[in-house]
Amino acid sequence: MDVVGHLDLCGPSLVEGWIYSAQQSTGKIRLQVFIDGILQGECVADQLRADLREAGMGDGRCAFSFAIPSKAKIVDFKSAQLRVAGSVLYMLPDEYTTFAEVERARPLKVGAV
Repeated sequence: MDVVGHLDLCGPSLVEGWIYSAQQSTGKIRLQVFIDGILQGECVADQLRADLREAGMGDGRCAFSFAIPSKAKIVDFKSAQLRVAGSVLYMLPDEYTTFAEVERARPLKVGAV
């Protein structure tokens, strides 16, 4: 299977990115998330991103987000691996992957600059 994609965020408690295969445009790709070689769960790349649709990645529903279970944490890029389920294809972090805890949005104070 020919795929393109990117692991955009790889933080202590969340992984996000996108993956697309023109050969599998009607079915969405399922990913397995591993931390330190231990399977933490699966997610499906079926979330809509308009930028991916505009770039010709099918209907644009090829993004994914996976919350890491509380018992596990990603401590560095080497500890996280995403595998296309049923294959030997892996998505790995690269120099464009952000490693950061996702901060919850805080309301702005009135009059704040």
